[in-house]
Amino acid sequence: MAPKNSLRARLLHPPTTQPLPSPIQFTGSCKAMGKEQAGAAAQEKKHMAA
Repeated sequence: MAPKNSLRARLLHPPTTQPLPSPIQFTGSCKAMGKEQAGAAAQEKKHMAA
């Protein structure tokens, strides 16, 4: 599995044995992934509209 996928999986499904990231850390992760998510969302909208 690619690191990007495992990172996304960890963000979506954090391990129950570890505490959730602080809001600041979570926001930083979201900003880092923002461009990629925006591109994916735009493609999904195109698929839904088609």
